[in-house]
Amino acid sequence: MKKDLVRLFSLKIVVLAIKTILEVESVNEIIYRRQKGERVSIVGFGLASLFSKTSTTLFTYSLIFIGVLIMGSTEFRHWVRLEDLRKLLNQSQEELATFCEREKIIPRVRRRGQETDLSVFDAQARQVLEASGHVFPNPAMRIACMMCKGGVGKTTTAYFLGLRLASYGAKVLFIDADPQANLTSALGPDNYGYNISENSAILLDVLSKRCSPQEAVLKLTPHLHLIPSTAVNSLVERKLLEQGSTSLSEFSQSLDQLGNDYNYIIIDCAPSVNLVNASIVRASNLVLLPIQLDEFSRSGLNLTLGEIFELQERFDFKTEIRILLNRFNPVEKLSFLYLGHLAEKYRPLMMQSAIRQSSEIKLSLTLKQDLFRKSKSRAKDDFDGLAREVMHVPMRGGEFNAQH
Repeated sequence: MKKDLVRLFSLKIVVLAIKTILEVESVNEIIYRRQKGERVSIVGFGLASLFSKTSTTLFTYSLIFIGVLIMGSTEFRHWVRLEDLRKLLNQSQEELATFCEREKIIPRVRRRGQETDLSVFDAQARQVLEASGHVFPNPAMRIACMMCKGGVGKTTTAYFLGLRLASYGAKVLFIDADPQANLTSALGPDNYGYNISENSAILLDVLSKRCSPQEAVLKLTPHLHLIPSTAVNSLVERKLLEQGSTSLSEFSQSLDQLGNDYNYIIIDCAPSVNLVNASIVRASNLVLLPIQLDEFSRSGLNLTLGEIFELQERFDFKTEIRILLNRFNPVEKLSFLYLGHLAEKYRPLMMQSAIRQSSEIKLSLTLKQDLFRKSKSRAKDDFDGLAREVMHVPMRGGEFNAQH
């Protein structure tokens, strides 16, 4: 009995020593550091995660962790099919293969059902794009997904746009500014070792100076971070009102502290016209307005645009505004009727890309499937087109063009 206690006590000392040497606090941090390319001991990875387990459980978990390190963890990386990267760069297969060989990039064979494809992960995709001459924005491009009417696909647009940009190697920060926290729920921080509660740091804490913007960030993957939301974010409006004349600049100042760490900051706004959204508009480079082609959405669009134009005139600032057709049904005559009215009034503001109606989007969100893993998908092509337009890469065949 005494020998067992001594052995267990000695084991705990070893574990604490490894933790101190590695300077890590959690399994999630070790995974994150390894995927950034930093050297972390495999033994340390197994030991540092279990401080109070028996030797048997410790051995079992260590084997699991070693397996994860050897095989790689797709949960903490974003992958892009080599074929998609080829189309993005407008290169032939031979040209891209030669390029990857020169850059010492080895694509990985990935299987999905009976389909197999060659893929590279986010950091490799970034390496290819940068070597090809693409410049990722820095400081970050700030994109607000906004509409005063709910149910138009605002959160869905923000979610898939951010995921696609991250898969191409961009450093993306999501900010969930909606108290409903749908974007936070879709991203599932619990899958990355974070437990979201009412005590979690959110946008309200940043604007209240209870924490810095960096302290509120959850590092889900090396290329995708999140400032989450909870119902407590409904108090942000009151906080901005208390700040008076400086309220519209508070959000922008917070983003200034984060801008150099990211290429894109994507903000999911609440479906309302309020002071919070006004401050987000003023802080953004691009306001993306998803709209469905129906009478209620048209009314919501007119109201939202009216408020934005009034803000710009009153406070003398310019923000790019773009309308995105969402859930567009190309075979429905009524959709084309509304599209004609919309183009007649707002054609200069319309995005070239559009998101067509597709059941794949809902399935991907519900089942947590990777929409961009598919070789053929209308929804994938449409969101790919949106990402390309945001990245200022010319459109190609396959994406629906709202301007035609």
